[in-house]
Amino acid sequence: MGIRSLNRLIHRYRVKLLDDLELCDATVIIDGSELFYYLYFDCMEDDGRCGGEYSDLRRITNRFFETLVDRCNIRCYVVFDAFKSEDNISQYLETRTMKIKGTKSVVDGGEATQYGQRAQPIVGKTMFKQTLTELSIPYVVVPGDGDSVVAAIANALDGYVLASDTDFCVYDLSRGFLPLPDFCWENVEGICTCKVFHRQTLERTFRLPPNAISFLEPILSSQDGLQNVDFSPVVRFLSTGNPAPRNQQRRGNWRSQQSLDPLEQLLLWLGRNYRNDDSVIQFLRQHVRNLPVDELKACLNEYRNLPNVSVLVDDLEQSGKRSSRGKTCLHKVGKPPVLTDFMPIVPDDQDRISCNKMSSSIRHASYQINLVKDVGEDQMLDTYQVLVTDRQGDQYVAEMLTVTIDRPKMESLQLDLQEDVPVDRTDMNDVMEERQSYIFDVLLRGENKEIIESFDDKMKLVAAVLRYWSTSSEDHERHVEEAIKALIFTICATYYEAPLPSEIEEVPQSSFDKGALHSSSQWLCCMKDAMFLNTILGEPLECPLIGKLFSGILFQRAFAYFRDNDDLERTAGSLFSDDLTRDAFENLLRIATDMD
Repeated sequence: MGIRSLNRLIHRYRVKLLDDLELCDATVIIDGSELFYYLYFDCMEDDGRCGGEYSDLRRITNRFFETLVDRCNIRCYVVFDAFKSEDNISQYLETRTMKIKGTKSVVDGGEATQYGQRAQPIVGKTMFKQTLTELSIPYVVVPGDGDSVVAAIANALDGYVLASDTDFCVYDLSRGFLPLPDFCWENVEGICTCKVFHRQTLERTFRLPPNAISFLEPILSSQDGLQNVDFSPVVRFLSTGNPAPRNQQRRGNWRSQQSLDPLEQLLLWLGRNYRNDDSVIQFLRQHVRNLPVDELKACLNEYRNLPNVSVLVDDLEQSGKRSSRGKTCLHKVGKPPVLTDFMPIVPDDQDRISCNKMSSSIRHASYQINLVKDVGEDQMLDTYQVLVTDRQGDQYVAEMLTVTIDRPKMESLQLDLQEDVPVDRTDMNDVMEERQSYIFDVLLRGENKEIIESFDDKMKLVAAVLRYWSTSSEDHERHVEEAIKALIFTICATYYEAPLPSEIEEVPQSSFDKGALHSSSQWLCCMKDAMFLNTILGEPLECPLIGKLFSGILFQRAFAYFRDNDDLERTAGSLFSDDLTRDAFENLLRIATDMD
């Protein structure tokens, strides 16, 4: 994300563009998605192939905010963005498509790092928000791309922005931008050392008028620039070279023009030639065919005129909301999910970590969107219908959006996923009611009431989803019975913080079975769907804390144990020493296996 080469420039330019900062007694506005990715991928030891280390992520999130809040007296506010526009949804679908393309690359012998492949845990972001709520860290969810909102909130609260997206270098931030990779927070007392970027430093270095820097984003953005506009002719023209500013020539710091990268060339050109927006637009028109001027001006305006965020600031100062209200859920058009659709889309290969490490996250992407279809060579574009769903009173309401996907990006992705079943908007209530009954009816059956009542409130939804998952699956040939036992053990051991028995401790952490991963991916997808339905129904049940329910590595170790030990009567008594955990294990097992 962000502007190409800008991160390298601000860190390595011959003129210092970053200042050292000792941070304490301050306010920080954090990009929630970027912090989540940073904590999971950069601060944890997880190879990604076991389905997610939710309990470890919860612990490291606790440690991060306890350090900032308790040790350094830093007031933290977190902002997440959401899908609220056709542009967002289109970009979302294309990203999922490229992930599936990356999967095919790995199947053909490539590595998991291609196409940005990283095994994001299925309910990781949900768990992250739950942990913020546990810690009383205020957060809000805002419509669409939230960068401009983050910048506006930071200025309103006189705070810094902590993120990794270099787009924040373009905003005029009163305090400045703190790049996440430079933020030192572990093992500190009283002060976090970090780097701070101020836009004015870059403007002074390249003699830029204040508005000129806004042109960096549409011309050089790696992802968020103008859609379907090719600025490469501009970059090629600038790469012919520009003389260095006179002050640098006098100091003897001039370098050969060929050594300058496109970003430096553009900054130098803007410093010498920017008079007003029209002067730059006239130059761009000479090199870009059919330049969408109105769209370009709207993009520039986003960086210059920040939105009114008074309502969001009030929410944050009053501890924030668990999520913003409104249409935040993205659905494929189709009937309720069928568990047999969760077929592996990478080959069974126990020895290829690069194949297995992405399996759960990619399978979930294809389940959630199900957008890959066989396409003829002459079909260049494809429209795709999605529903943005909400609930008003006793009725579901939905807006159907038609988004266009660039078909060339989806060529050769023939993974035999099922076609969607068209649904009229008038049938949406019936569809959602059916999805609801799939999960919640288990709680209404008389034969289950006695067992369900034995669980505390946070475990009731877990019991319902466990029943739904275990009785809907037809994967007996893939060791579902062992997976059920292993999942229930993992839930109980993690939730009740029970010490691991020696039988499980002795199983190597490297234990891995792809059939087990397949089963845990199913359960996590069902859990995510159930938690969404529970939320838009007004939470008739308390949502469970995912960070206290599941660890992929522990699940794999338990699966290996139960594969070789099937005496449950002996197992239930020997694995857990305290009555509470043992009773929960036995009751969940009855819910999952005994009642038809």
